[in-house]
Amino acid sequence: MREVAIYFPGNRDAGKRKPALVNDIYFSEASVSDATKGDLSLLTRQFSVYVRTGVGQPSTAVTDEKPESPTDSPAITVAPRPNVSGTCPQKTSQVENAYTTIMSTGVVGDDELKILYEGWCSVEQEFYNLLSTVTNSSIRYNLMRFIRSSITSIDVCWASSDTFRTKNPDRGNCAPKLNQPRNLSRQLPFASKPEQKRQILNLLRDDNAQIRREIEALLRSYPHDEFSGFFDEYLGNLHTFPLEVRQALASAAIGYYYNRVVEKQWADKTEIARTANAELEQGKKWADKIVGPEGGASRARLHYARAHVFLQVTGFRPSAADIGQIRADFSELLKLTSEEMAAYPYPHHIARAVVYNFGKQADSDRFAKLDLDKLTRQLVSTTDKFNTSNYEAGLIVVPDSGSIELAKLGSNDKMRVLMHFIPDPKKKTENAWDFVWTTSGIGWLKLLNKSS
Repeated sequence: MREVAIYFPGNRDAGKRKPALVNDIYFSEASVSDATKGDLSLLTRQFSVYVRTGVGQPSTAVTDEKPESPTDSPAITVAPRPNVSGTCPQKTSQVENAYTTIMSTGVVGDDELKILYEGWCSVEQEFYNLLSTVTNSSIRYNLMRFIRSSITSIDVCWASSDTFRTKNPDRGNCAPKLNQPRNLSRQLPFASKPEQKRQILNLLRDDNAQIRREIEALLRSYPHDEFSGFFDEYLGNLHTFPLEVRQALASAAIGYYYNRVVEKQWADKTEIARTANAELEQGKKWADKIVGPEGGASRARLHYARAHVFLQVTGFRPSAADIGQIRADFSELLKLTSEEMAAYPYPHHIARAVVYNFGKQADSDRFAKLDLDKLTRQLVSTTDKFNTSNYEAGLIVVPDSGSIELAKLGSNDKMRVLMHFIPDPKKKTENAWDFVWTTSGIGWLKLLNKSS
């Protein structure tokens, strides 16, 4: 596994790597190792070990699994056939067969996809009529799966994979290039019309969690500008919906705006990065609508996204003013209550904030050497008294005894475990650490060795 660092101003290696796009707030990966292959910064990823799988989440929040990721393979370089007369040609048997395959499986081969795209106007209305009227949820799911999974096969300029974008900046003659912020108003294949996007967004109210999951995945990977207007409409009428629907819409909206913020990480100028501020403010309006500790956690995630963007765009050498903003954004994570921290899906973000706001370069270097596959999230936790028989008393910036000590804990302190670092699962307490919230601050506690 490749070593990475949290960079501070003055780090001479800063800016040499293009860290990964922080895909979304709920995506889970197969493993940390798989998620961090290639020229990626481990510190900017969302890992499966941190995904909150039910505890404290709204009942309709789609968080338990991730639909298969777009592969961002080379696009089928085909455009719809020009139609001089302005009328749509009659549906061919080949188009009909491809459409039937989609209804039954949700996927088609490259040849069928090309045929369907060329003849799309002959089935487009039928497709969306079926999507809104069919009672069979499997068909609705297959239709949505097809849309989401086919976008980059038609138009590679919508590529969402950070690895693909980094390695193929000139692919597809895209303007802007793939290693720049995408044009989020670009036509979206198979969902080019505003009313089609409205219909897709309405499916966030579907009873089928698998369908909602597809919609959330599409919104995060392809956060098109036009979805924002429809989210605004929902925001104005949110009080008319049941609590479950309100929570589901808010969860999806936060993922949508989070990724619109993170898209700015590909910018080469801070002026472009600053346009993320508007997206953050829109997302925070939705965070305010979430009931319970998830609301505060969602707001903090949005601030984390902006801090991440400014570190990226400035090559980890931000100006004094930007350093102030980055620290302020990270502080939004550090001031969460114990309940809100327990609801935060990615405690790795909080650990990063601790290192940036309280650590030194040596702490950054130590954190870089952590085997992130050894980090696991504490899914269920409670606030308890600090136990001197389980931990050393020092609260540390990173899980290394040479790191800065933030506080000394005593029997009167309360604590809540958020994440574990266990180098050797067979010796669970040997050089093992817990990342914790405490009444004296946030940091790492070393477990006393009881392996004997």
